Amino acid sequence: KQWYQRRVAITAGRKQGLRLAQIESEEENRHAVRVMNNKHRGQFANRLFDGANWFWIGASDVLVEGAFLWEDSTPLNFTNWGNNQPDNAHPLRGGQNHVAVYRGTGLWDDAHAYKAKAFLCYN
Repeated sequence: KQWYQRRVAITAGRKQGLRLAQIESEEENRHAVRVMNNKHRGQFANRLFDGANWFWIGASDVLVEGAFLWEDSTPLNFTNWGNNQPDNAHPLRGGQNHVAVYRGTGLWDDAHAYKAKAFLCYN
């Protein structure tokens, strides 16, 4: 159950030849914010639905808590965590192992995978 909503994002993207976004610089993070706010069309896919505030990207610490990796198993060389993040809130309920970006600020948060969110993809 924990992976359900994030799996939906991954599966939908792969059907279209896309992967969840891998943000590797401040410039790419700013670009992602423009896309989330529908101000730019480029390598990232458009929003899944209007009004979304949080978007899945392709990073998680599922394998080792606190060691965030991209879907291709490479470590994150750039991060843009919000205050006190990542915090792995509710570790007894599976913790927060997946990264989402807030469209208003571009700040990152670790989140539960069962939460419904839009997603950023690229090809």
